[in-house]
Amino acid sequence: MYGLAHGRLSADVDLHLSFYNPNRFTVRVEHIKGTILYKNERVATLVYDKDILFPAGSITDAVLLTHFSPSAINAIGMYQDHMNERLLLDVHLSLRTGISLFKQTMYAFNTTYVMERVQVDVPDSRMYCKCKGSPSGLPFDPFREYG
Repeated sequence: MYGLAHGRLSADVDLHLSFYNPNRFTVRVEHIKGTILYKNERVATLVYDKDILFPAGSITDAVLLTHFSPSAINAIGMYQDHMNERLLLDVHLSLRTGISLFKQTMYAFNTTYVMERVQVDVPDSRMYCKCKGSPSGLPFDPFREYG
């Protein structure tokens, strides 16, 4: 969905995220809620309500539907920064998680992750990504089904 309303652009975009679980136990995520900021202004939100299991010592990819709705000025600034390979975004994620043992959640908790000034337009920003565009050097395919 794309549109322009009240001086804001809007688009629903599939956002591909890779989660690294270095622990010796499986982590279950039951809910993800997030905000993406550009120059301290919210430009996108995401909500994901499906369970995701992150096996011990693994990298798990997830595709999350993200609603981008930047102001026209921020959209132009984001485009210019992207074209100059200097697009920096802040990502705030809140997760309802639990530690699983034998497919049963043993301990549940809420946690928040803040990734500040993530440069999203350089190949090494996909260091832990299992997608084809990671360290192998092959381009990321946005039309491939992940997850």
